[in-house]
Amino acid sequence: LNRDYRNILPGIHFKFEPLDGLLVRTSYTASIGRPNFGSILPNTTINYNNDTVSQGNAGLRAQTSDNFDLSLEYYFEPVGLVSASFFLKEISNFIYNAGTPIPQGENNGFDGLYGGWTLNSAANGGFARVRGMELNYQQQYSFLPGWLSGFGSYANYTRMETFGDYGAVNTPALSELAGFKPSVISAGLSYSKHRFTGRIHANYVGRWLTTYAANPAQRVYREDITLVDLNLNYKLNQNLSLFCDVINLFDAQIKWTRGYSHRGNLWENLGARVSLGISGRY
Repeated sequence: LNRDYRNILPGIHFKFEPLDGLLVRTSYTASIGRPNFGSILPNTTINYNNDTVSQGNAGLRAQTSDNFDLSLEYYFEPVGLVSASFFLKEISNFIYNAGTPIPQGENNGFDGLYGGWTLNSAANGGFARVRGMELNYQQQYSFLPGWLSGFGSYANYTRMETFGDYGAVNTPALSELAGFKPSVISAGLSYSKHRFTGRIHANYVGRWLTTYAANPAQRVYREDITLVDLNLNYKLNQNLSLFCDVINLFDAQIKWTRGYSHRGNLWENLGARVSLGISGRY
């Protein structure tokens, strides 16, 4: 399979400062998203535990997008930022992960094997639209007295709405897009004073569609999850530091479900990971 293409990707950006510390940015850009190399390799992987077949799609096309962005950023003393961003993306040939049932019979593409199993493969849809907003806050509390001046905090909230046309698949005209996370919240508290620095960070991701299927009952979702990480560092001298990193502090699990039900059919235990050590710089 041979394919070549040429794309012109224009962009225009404006920045305006109506007040001291307040920036308004707006832009239009055209972009291209090429498929992952692993998605176009003609490999086939059989999973006997989950009754699934995963297969590359050598005919996968690149997706293109028209992007519109507007943001307001306010910088304040001491070392603070509040911002709000709004975005709209209109995508053609959007790439998504599809799950389709493998038919019974000798002509099912697998010499009659795996009938009734699910075939997972990347595919191209038609038109898609993504719109949303992002709110952001961060500040260092250096104005506080004494040891309290080492604290800082940050928070971020992103909300998206998606819909698209899955093309030749026998589906309703518009449906939610696979691979997009509708709701993400991040927040953290940091401390830096003298030789010690530390940070605790929490990240929440709401329920999102990972694999699309024409039958709503066969669509695969990843349930909402909250991950908390802790990072500590103490500087012994100019060249040596002690560190402790705890990933997934509360041992959260990833859970996948099918259709509208929230009953899990697959869990992944991430486990908590602790790293202790000495780092050096010479």
